[in-house]
Amino acid sequence: MTDPNEIQPVEGVRLITADCREALAAMPANSVQMVCTSPPY
Repeated sequence: MTDPNEIQPVEGVRLITADCREALAAMPANSVQMVCTSPPY
């Protein structure tokens, strides 16, 4: 049985947990389709 709190891999999706300012600065231009953050960003 799978733990309901465990994050399951989804093809084509990459979950990054980091300071969004640092993570986005390290990515190539036009390579991000969505960013979801929590305040105060």
